[in-house]
Amino acid sequence: KKGKRTFEIMLRLTLNNLKKSSYSKYPIFTKINTQSITKYNYGDDLSQPIPNIPKSDYKETVPEIKQAKLDNGIKIITINNQSPLVGVGTFINAGSAYETHENHGSFHFLKKLALSGTKSASGLRLQRLIENISPNFQVFNGRAEMHFKGEVFLEDMPIMVSALGDILRPQLEEWTLRDSREYVLTESKLRAADPYRHLHTLMHSTAYRSTGMGRNPECPEYNINKINTEDLLETVRNYYVGNRIVVVGTGIQDHEHFVEVVNDSFKHIEQNSIETPVMQPTNYVGGLHTEAGPNGTQVAVGYAREGSFTPESVVLAGHLGIDFGGKRRPGNACTSHLRRNVVDKYDFVDSSSAYLANHQQLNFIGVKGVSHQSGHGPQLLQALQGSIEDIANNGLNEEELSTAVNTSRRIVTSFASNRFVTLSSLGSAGLANSNNSLMGLLSNVSKVSSSDVQNLAKDLLALNPTIVATGDVSGI
Repeated sequence: KKGKRTFEIMLRLTLNNLKKSSYSKYPIFTKINTQSITKYNYGDDLSQPIPNIPKSDYKETVPEIKQAKLDNGIKIITINNQSPLVGVGTFINAGSAYETHENHGSFHFLKKLALSGTKSASGLRLQRLIENISPNFQVFNGRAEMHFKGEVFLEDMPIMVSALGDILRPQLEEWTLRDSREYVLTESKLRAADPYRHLHTLMHSTAYRSTGMGRNPECPEYNINKINTEDLLETVRNYYVGNRIVVVGTGIQDHEHFVEVVNDSFKHIEQNSIETPVMQPTNYVGGLHTEAGPNGTQVAVGYAREGSFTPESVVLAGHLGIDFGGKRRPGNACTSHLRRNVVDKYDFVDSSSAYLANHQQLNFIGVKGVSHQSGHGPQLLQALQGSIEDIANNGLNEEELSTAVNTSRRIVTSFASNRFVTLSSLGSAGLANSNNSLMGLLSNVSKVSSSDVQNLAKDLLALNPTIVATGDVSGI
């Protein structure tokens, strides 16, 4: 009764304030009174449903994924998830893994020149068009994929699809290539200066000896001034073809209409390459790479496996601990295996987390750690390797497994709720002819058992590890 009386007093105060404010001129507020709002007899027992309140007609729906294929080989994927914006992306089976020593960096230049002009629109016109309809248009060049993607309102979807189709017919001029060389060089240097991205590069180049999937997506300095328009046009003719392209739409409720729009904008694309591209040899070797630097040590230990992430590899990473910034706050891997058995156990370790790198062709899983103190490199490496050995020997108890599964589900759900990540996940799965998207991964994580994780750890230890250490590497 006291709570009910308090609510009525607060309600009257709120209504009085509304009447004094500028909002009182709106008709809706002239009809508000305490009787109309407190007409529901909710009583004192809030454990029972409040009577006379209409039931919600909301129904939760599971997003449906649909696919189609055009006559020129282009694959189309849509998902009808609810979203205020429509995501549209073109994904191409292309990247540095297909490049040779002579043309290494071609896709990096094509990324920079994506909006420099096409056969039907100038660069300025194309950039204005994209900026007017999409707040976050991106071009990405990786090891085996190239993405052109953006988000727009539904009414602008046909315009974005048309622009994406036009981008695949670039008008490459010598002066635009010349102007882009400085940009490409700067971006390559920025990647090398970023500790995490540089570590990522070193892990791949060490594991695969800088060929195939080990080749850096950035253009090397020795090729900055050697790449020419003829090289780039040849790359376009061989890779921007129908049987290497997937077009994805997210937030698409009318699949058939989307297919029609894509067909109108991409029907000019040839189906086959002039010369069939071949991925350069990608043979896992592993080994050790050390790079001396300032005080402190950063170490990563990884194991490469074929194919994309499996549910058990995600749960293993969740158990080891995925660190979102290193600060010891609740929910930030404070109870993870690495935090308890490495960071909290050794004073010289500042942070440690799982190391992950995922491609449709292969995936890395392992551990990494950072110490800002010198002279502890060997101990840090031993502690990191010991964490995998402990899981291989002892597995996970019931509480650890439950925590790891819940952590993994939370992380995958967090990624899947990002519209751009969903777009990229569907595009990557489409290129690999795989159903291993984030949504499929999420549905299988809960089925992972302790023995699954333990067997995975044993399989990893049977491989030759890839170890990268930077900073004070003495004794490693």
